[in-house]
Amino acid sequence: MSGFAILCPGQGGQSASMFDLLPAPQQMELDAWWRQLPLEHGVAMPSRQALLQNPQHLFANRYAQVLVVAASLADWHALQMQWPQMPAPDVVAGYSVGELSACALAGMLEPAACLRLAGQRAQCMDACAIGHTFGMAALSVTGSGMQSLAALLATEPEVGLAIENGAQQWVVAGEAQAMQRLQMRALQAGASWQPLAVQIPSHTGWMSAAVGPFAQCLQEISWHQPKMAVVAGVSAQIDYDYQKICFNLQQQMAHTVRWSTCMDVLAETGLRVALELGPGTALTRMFNQRHPQIEVRAVSQFRSIQGVVDWLQRHL
Repeated sequence: MSGFAILCPGQGGQSASMFDLLPAPQQMELDAWWRQLPLEHGVAMPSRQALLQNPQHLFANRYAQVLVVAASLADWHALQMQWPQMPAPDVVAGYSVGELSACALAGMLEPAACLRLAGQRAQCMDACAIGHTFGMAALSVTGSGMQSLAALLATEPEVGLAIENGAQQWVVAGEAQAMQRLQMRALQAGASWQPLAVQIPSHTGWMSAAVGPFAQCLQEISWHQPKMAVVAGVSAQIDYDYQKICFNLQQQMAHTVRWSTCMDVLAETGLRVALELGPGTALTRMFNQRHPQIEVRAVSQFRSIQGVVDWLQRHL
């Protein structure tokens, strides 16, 4: 084993420049994938250039999930073209919608099909939000003021634990007014509260009605056995069976993602080097904080794809 992993992010790190590192051939390849996206209510998906130029579209769930997945897949293809002999990762892990990206990187489905699934996933989740206003926030404690997250969440049943990023770092999501009340209690208890640019309560019970429709979308895709191990966010288990991986893709929509445990599992495999694809550096920051002995960088921290390759060659 090379001790090499690829990390695929979820929403939050989008920017107007998120595709700027891609060489011209990968820009054209990405546009070809984009043209295969299906019509939504009879209307074609806006071009990615149009989405990037509109801040509201950039973070709207219906577009953001597709953009994030597209960026991860395009980064990966650019790296493979730049370094054809690049060692294959031992394992790939995705965060939230990044688990779809991970499946494509593992060879389970074609990139264009992955982008379609990202759009369908967003539509299924948006359908659950009709008639509601939701919010999502990062909640963390640096001292001992807040002893129990469970006790805090029990005061607001309309808010759920979406993601565990660490022993005292969580993402919570739920109905907007309940989130406001929870924020006041969290701040009073000495916690920090950072609203996120996501308006869908992903990975909570609010999304339960999205699981069935998305499962149907998954059944309509041609799947292959993965060429590398894939980490499941809801269980933090490493799987090689596409049926189990597909089941986990459904479940994580409405259940807590155990990302802190996923990081620990990756470290226990003997991981030496990890690269985060796509926009942002959130996964890199969390890994550096939790497992500083592992070399972890994000593509977005470099000025060129060749710079990423140079770094990988030094550490692999």
